[in-house]
Amino acid sequence: MTRTARSRKHANFDLEKRLSAVEAWVVRDPQTFKGAWCACARPNRAPFERICIDLGCGKGSFIAGRAPLQPDTLFVGVDAEPVCSMHGAELACDADLENALFPLDSDPRLGRLFGAGEVDEITMNFPTPFPQKKKAAFRLTHYRRLMEYRGVLKDGGSILLRTDSRPLLDYSLTQFQDAGYTITWVSFDHRSSASHLPATEYERKLTAKGARVLALEAVPDRTPLDQARAQARYDASLFDFLPDNLDDLRYIPHGMENAIENMRNRLARKRARCAPPR
Repeated sequence: MTRTARSRKHANFDLEKRLSAVEAWVVRDPQTFKGAWCACARPNRAPFERICIDLGCGKGSFIAGRAPLQPDTLFVGVDAEPVCSMHGAELACDADLENALFPLDSDPRLGRLFGAGEVDEITMNFPTPFPQKKKAAFRLTHYRRLMEYRGVLKDGGSILLRTDSRPLLDYSLTQFQDAGYTITWVSFDHRSSASHLPATEYERKLTAKGARVLALEAVPDRTPLDQARAQARYDASLFDFLPDNLDDLRYIPHGMENAIENMRNRLARKRARCAPPR
């Protein structure tokens, strides 16, 4: 059974009590904000100028680091796990942020929560890679998801992907291309070139293990492939994006460690069987 963020909490954990304590930063019925987030977020003041969605926001550290620097931008942390929304709201409360919100929704698809052309930026910080082919549809950069994001992004709106996984980055490049996005830049050491961005929990954890932050920015501005033509690539396994020689891997991406170790062991046994007798 897959352990969720909530299942890892202690027996006396009370999610509702924790959420109630940070009610001002939690949106319990986010669909009522659809199309009017900038105004609804602070009804008695001038609306926010921009909206940035942190998709798969985790514990909210990326928003907590960025929001104080951009007070005219509304940061919305979207995550399928209510416990993650809780942690993000608690960080926002501790910092007394006026431009951060964390919606609660059992099906947080952006097309349900945001209006057409309402969003300026979507960030994806170290999303779960789901390397197996059968789970490709869960990837945040899957073609069908990118097509949905097109509907909520403004003209000129952008998506920022940051990851430790070169296979996920390379897969995502194919998906952005098929979904009609232009890649404005790609970085293989984004922490060096974007030191102003806050580090997330996963970034700190993975860079301590030797990872570099890989990143790209994409803007939807071209005609996408239709789904039938795009399907040839969108359900690919991330293992298809590994180098032919696994010994060339200096860093194994998060989520692929056990599988790559097994693949290396099988190759080692095969080489041993094929080696000439001494």
